[in-house]
Amino acid sequence: MVQRTRVLVLSDSAMDRRVLSRRLALEPALVVGAGSDVRSARELVNRAHPDVIVLDMHLLDPEFATFLEELLASRPVPLVVLGSAREFAGSTPHRMLEGSVIEVVQASDSNWQEPVYERLVQAVRRAASRPNQVPEATEPARQGFPGPTQIPDSLLEMCVIAIGASTGGTAAIETILRSMPGRCPPMVVCQHMPASFTAAFAERLDSLTDLTVREVDFRVELRPGTVAVAHGDRHLVVEPGRAGYEAVVRDGPPVHHQKPSVDVLFGSMAAVLGARCVGVLLTGMGQDGAAGLLEMREGGAHTIAQDEETSVVYGMPREAAEIGAAAEILPVGEIARAICRAAHGCLGTGLEPSRLSTRG
Repeated sequence: MVQRTRVLVLSDSAMDRRVLSRRLALEPALVVGAGSDVRSARELVNRAHPDVIVLDMHLLDPEFATFLEELLASRPVPLVVLGSAREFAGSTPHRMLEGSVIEVVQASDSNWQEPVYERLVQAVRRAASRPNQVPEATEPARQGFPGPTQIPDSLLEMCVIAIGASTGGTAAIETILRSMPGRCPPMVVCQHMPASFTAAFAERLDSLTDLTVREVDFRVELRPGTVAVAHGDRHLVVEPGRAGYEAVVRDGPPVHHQKPSVDVLFGSMAAVLGARCVGVLLTGMGQDGAAGLLEMREGGAHTIAQDEETSVVYGMPREAAEIGAAAEILPVGEIARAICRAAHGCLGTGLEPSRLSTRG
């Protein structure tokens, strides 16, 4: 039997709701409802528990964007937005919903033709297959990967791994962290995401991996096997600490319209750690992180960018590739192993990615 996907269509146009619902219903995706305002959307979400939400960009006034932000903080649902990618990237709702929008399908009131429908169907399928959905079945017992226990913490903490991402990054980051050993150098993560999302994002990663994942709300010591996630409305930087290094939140203006900014994080890594770090730039719109990744590479660090095929939006990693910032360009499924190889270079010893990367 074909696994059917519950799709909710939200648009302020009755005709668009009708046309999109009928077209999607022809595919192995079951449309469970169509709404036009906050009240109807809330009722449909609570009743139907959709797997994917198809969202008309014209519906995103401040009230509707706030409703979705609150909804997605408690129940992650991937969003496919219909509209202009350029207009959406510059909008306030884009800033609020960045971590959940996996794709923007170019569409307007006058171009409902088969190529647009096909792009929408493919986007819904990609969203439905995204691996960071709330698990419905109970997870198997946690089986920790023993890791390189012969490496002392004092050595492990002298190398830091930094990951930056935007649109589509939540799933990519999860894929990488689930494949990392429980004992590895400390990691810092900058995901473009509103402040109300980042704590829940960190908690989810903590529950799905053998690492200790925490949002940084002031300052945390970077210890082996820990991951520090940037707070949603502050920049994150790495600074020298009493023993090794610390992740610290800092205020300041947005960089590339982003706060937290990947460039700010990567720039601090280059300045403080030099060659003793690894930089990874993942899927996302725009160019944030490319210049910082180049700084890291020029300082002697190993740098990695996600490839086009596995990126939801090949914007930030493309920019990094074009300016020569990435020493390696890899599919997301190969990045954990590449990080471990690079950490080997930092520490002069070996690390292996976890073989138990399919938990849940």
